[in-house]
This record gives sequence, structure tokens and C-alpha cells, in this order.
Amino acid sequence: MTSPTLGFIGMGRMASLIVEGALDAGMVKPSAIFFTRKDKEKAKITEDNLGIRYAELADIASRCDYIFLSVKPQQFHDITEYLRPALSKKCCIVSIMAGLSIQTIKTALGDRPVARVMPNTPAMLGEGATAISFDSGYQRPQKAFILSFFQSIGRVVDIPESAQVAATAISGCGPAFFYYLADAICQEGVENGLTYDQALTLCAQTFIGAGSMLLEAGKAPAELIRDVASPNGATEAGLKQLQTLNADDVIRTVIRTALQRAIELGQIKETQ
Repeated sequence: MTSPTLGFIGMGRMASLIVEGALDAGMVKPSAIFFTRKDKEKAKITEDNLGIRYAELADIASRCDYIFLSVKPQQFHDITEYLRPALSKKCCIVSIMAGLSIQTIKTALGDRPVARVMPNTPAMLGEGATAISFDSGYQRPQKAFILSFFQSIGRVVDIPESAQVAATAISGCGPAFFYYLADAICQEGVENGLTYDQALTLCAQTFIGAGSMLLEAGKAPAELIRDVASPNGATEAGLKQLQTLNADDVIRTVIRTALQRAIELGQIKETQ
């Protein structure tokens, strides 16, 4: 069976991370991936670093089985007049443009299968969290390939498109929120005798281990908390302070604010 060809329209940071992760995982071969980007100097660097091939937009559109839209959302409508007439009738669309709906893409490019994807930056290490929404045009083999492609760079959830803004706030923005918390924790570690690097190692591995427990232990967060917090111990004291500070409300407000901004940006981009 012939491997499908993948074409990336745009090769910015997120697209590069996805490609690098998929290549490292052996999901696809470099010879099966084509890309285009405006900056020819950066395009040459990408070719040299990843082994994938630069091609013109029309060539990618006509020859590839899957077209990954990875330009900035505000640039999408600038390329549609060139992209739509060149697209192969057999191709499937994969959009990693935050905020643009499946219907907007179908209206601009014609009635082709569209998947809307929200990846995140840990994909580079094979530890990504990716939310995917498929429209009804995706057939089972096509859907299976895209799921497998993103599973090669981490965990994947198949969600309704209406939940994409929630995924944006949780996993798209989430790494930055974790880094913010990690820095605060490490700073406190430094105040109490650790070097920053020592605190960072302890903190990061704790996040990794705790995340693995959430995914693998088969227990709810509340139950895992009880496993750690012995009566009248240090953990319980810290948890009580979190409750006193209404940390639950603070964290939910952070997610809610990011979610609302994702909605606003989507509305702006839909009208451009």
C-alpha cells in the first residue's frame, strides 16, 4: 500500500514541531512530506533540518492526499483564491489554524473533508495533547490515518467541534499555565535552599509523574489527592491553604478567560 503524501501550507513553529515529532516516531518518511512557506531562506533550513521537500503551493495542492493548513488564521483568505482551484478532488483538509470553523474552511475551499485540529507544543517530544474534530466527509480510513498521525506525537481526543474552544484553553494554552506554576514553585524552592535547576528537576518530574498517574492509575483526581495527603501532614496543610485562597476559583477563572478569548479571536477571524 502506497503511503499517503502530506502537504503543509505554511511551515511555522507549530507545523515544524508536528512534522519533527511524526518523523521521529517513524509515522511517515520525509519523502512523503511537502511544504511551502514564504521565506525561501527559512524553507531551505527546513529542508536541510527535516529532510522534507519544498514545493510551490499549487504543486502541493494538486499532488498531496492530505493538505495541512498551517498558516496564520488571518492569512487563510489570502491564499484561498490560489489554493481552491489547484486542490485535488481526492484530498482531505487538516486545519491547525486556531479559531477557524470547519464550515468557514469548506465554504472557502469547496466541499472537501475537513478536520479541525488543536495540537500543542509538547508534540515535539512525542508528548503532545491533540484535540481533533472531523466533519462527516471524512471516511473511516482517512480518519484512522489522521488519528494515527497525531497519536504518533502524543495523546489524541476526538471531540465535537463545539468543544474546540475548551480544548484550546486546556491543552493549547495549558503548557504556558504549567510553566507559570512551575516557575513560582521553583522560586519558592530557591528561597528554601535548592538551586533553581534542582527545584526545576523536582517540579517537572513531579508534574510528569502526577500526569501519568492521572492517565494510568484509573483513579479520579480527588482519590489521588487522598493517596498523598495524610491526616495533619504537610500536604493537607498546603491543600487547606489552596482552599482558603479559593485556588479552585482562580484556576477556573484562568481557563474561562482563555476560553473566552479563544471565542473572541475565532469571531474576529471568521469575519476577516
